[in-house]
Amino acid sequence: MCVVLSRCLSSKYFFWDPDYAWLSLGRYGALQEIHWVAAAHAAGAEQLEYYYLGYYIHNCPKMAYKAEYSPSELLCPEKQVWVKVDRTVLQALDRSPYVVLSCLPGVEMKP
Repeated sequence: MCVVLSRCLSSKYFFWDPDYAWLSLGRYGALQEIHWVAAAHAAGAEQLEYYYLGYYIHNCPKMAYKAEYSPSELLCPEKQVWVKVDRTVLQALDRSPYVVLSCLPGVEMKP
């Protein structure tokens, strides 16, 4: 299930069943949705420029594939700024379930 907003396609829910994990349906769905955004943008919807993968819970195996997409950003829970996901961010999330992302050394931020 997706929601089309003025500037992005927001992926809200995708089917997942452990019996079909070998199909990587989450990855397939994400690639199809990314293609849809690119095609809509190319067809004249210039304001549609972002793809939102939905919630990301770092220690949830079913959501781990979301960290593989780049470029990607997470919202810092304290400063409310977008932080580029990189090795520093992922390693910090490996160490602790709550991280003030904007305080990590060398991270890229966007307001």
